[in-house]
Amino acid sequence: MIRLHVSLAVFLLVSCECMVQAMDEFSGSSDMASSTESSSVAKETPDKKAPEWDEAATLVIPHDDKTGITTDFFDNHTNWYHKKQILTAARKKYIDVTELQEAISQKKEEFAHVRTGINDQLNAFYKEFNIEEASIAKVLAKVSEALKEKEKTGSALDPQEQKQVEEFTQRKTALEDLQQALASVKELDTNFDKALAILFEQEELARAYEKGAGEQYDEIEKILSDQKAEVLFLHIKSAGENLAAIKQYVDDDFASFISKTKSELDKAIATVKKSMETLKEQGILLEDEIKEAQENEKKAQEEIAAKAAAQAALQKRLAERPWWQKSLDWFKQKFGIVQVYTVSVWQKAKTVVVEKLTLKKAPTKIQPKQESKPIEPQGSSSAAKSVESVTGSTQSAEVTKAIEMSKTSIQPVALAKSTEVKTDKK
Repeated sequence: MIRLHVSLAVFLLVSCECMVQAMDEFSGSSDMASSTESSSVAKETPDKKAPEWDEAATLVIPHDDKTGITTDFFDNHTNWYHKKQILTAARKKYIDVTELQEAISQKKEEFAHVRTGINDQLNAFYKEFNIEEASIAKVLAKVSEALKEKEKTGSALDPQEQKQVEEFTQRKTALEDLQQALASVKELDTNFDKALAILFEQEELARAYEKGAGEQYDEIEKILSDQKAEVLFLHIKSAGENLAAIKQYVDDDFASFISKTKSELDKAIATVKKSMETLKEQGILLEDEIKEAQENEKKAQEEIAAKAAAQAALQKRLAERPWWQKSLDWFKQKFGIVQVYTVSVWQKAKTVVVEKLTLKKAPTKIQPKQESKPIEPQGSSSAAKSVESVTGSTQSAEVTKAIEMSKTSIQPVALAKSTEVKTDKK
């Protein structure tokens, strides 16, 4: 009886194992059929784009490969096979990111080498033409003033003066071109520095994108969640797109700007050389003006330095005084302030008193002028007395002589009148 029960148990175990194997074979065939159907559907609908990590249509999966196993004991909604596909795609994207970053760094080195060549060119230029804009402006002001003086005369210029006007005009044009060219050289030099600063910022940004993509790729390798891996993959993809945009900017817009600026700089330097030759032909030597300006600047700096040294020495002496001298100087300073204030108040009070006394003083009477009467023909003494009564002062010898002459000239008229009166009475 016991043997019968044991036999039945063994028979049941064997039957269960056979059923499990049959079910496993059936599930494997169904998985193969579903994968075949999905590949055929993907081929029939090419418009629907699959994710970049989805390579199920091209993979050959063995029958015993347990694809799609959900590892719920590690993380919810996790598919390790899906995550493996994302990791493969992320590796390709990260390689593209590193290549783009290296290309941008190489471009930065190339443009930095171009900048070094421009610096050498500018150093040679400034060494050959040690010119300052202040000196050019000074000479230009002199030429412009001389030209205005010549133009004031207008059409009244002789041939020689007309020739001088033409020479001054040529000098003025050459100086203006030189001034503008020098300003252009300085501006273009500054533009180069600004452009390279922008390029260095973009290169640093590219390094940051590459570093972030590397950290995200390392995180994809560590985690099991396919959903988290997908988010990290999208970050790596975005970094690659940003790096591609930076590289396109460096290759197109930035390179075009550098080339254009370099060409304009060469033209400005050529204009400076041509203007200098024209000025030398006109007899203008800017070296003398430059030397004079440098000497004046040196003198001004020496004066400023001397004043600063004297002020520092004075401060040092004041700081080294003993305490009693400092106290005495303090009292002197305060007493001086009080003294100045007292003197100013006294002067104001004195002025007010003088003004009041002036107003109180009685005004002098003005004598009315006496009307002058015609001088009658009298003796010399009576004529002198009448004149003295009119003028109110003793006359000089010249005035007395003039009165006597007037008396002799008036007498005939008076005699004539007297004769006329006598005839009328008869």
